Amino acid sequence: MQRRKRLNFSIKREFQLRLLFKVFIIVLISVISSLLILYIISRQELGETYYQAHIRIKSFQELLLPVIIGGILVGSLVGFLVALFFPHPIAGPLYRIEKELKKVGEGDLTLNLRIRKNDELQDLVSVINEMIKNLNEKVKLLKLNCEKLNIALEKGNIDAARSASTELKETIATFKVKN
Repeated sequence: MQRRKRLNFSIKREFQLRLLFKVFIIVLISVISSLLILYIISRQELGETYYQAHIRIKSFQELLLPVIIGGILVGSLVGFLVALFFPHPIAGPLYRIEKELKKVGEGDLTLNLRIRKNDELQDLVSVINEMIKNLNEKVKLLKLNCEKLNIALEKGNIDAARSASTELKETIATFKVKN
């Protein structure tokens, strides 16, 4: 019988808290703007039409419904505008990482990925740069051992060729590849 894995809700705690805080601020701004519109409009309408209410308005709900709808629309618009700029510190670096990783996939191991200081995903960028550096070192080692092998073969030095071949195999063995 397999045991269920326990859910881990805080993997990158600081990142999650920053993200949660930003979402909370967006919701709070949206709600406050909706309530502010509701308060301002309902206060004005009620004051102006209070004495004529028996003529125009059949119920308080009839007066309040347009105000609530207007407040919801304005609050939603404000929330949308705030949320429009919210993903930039995450989406910008992701776009940049995607572009740079395509170059790495094409064989460019000279890259050193940098993003703005205030952008999210700094840890990911550090890991990617470390990966590129490690790949670069392994490819340099492969090239060096390949040169040693070619020189040994040109000179007819079998022992040096075997040694270079062994070093090549050892470096290649550090890679895990799909069959």
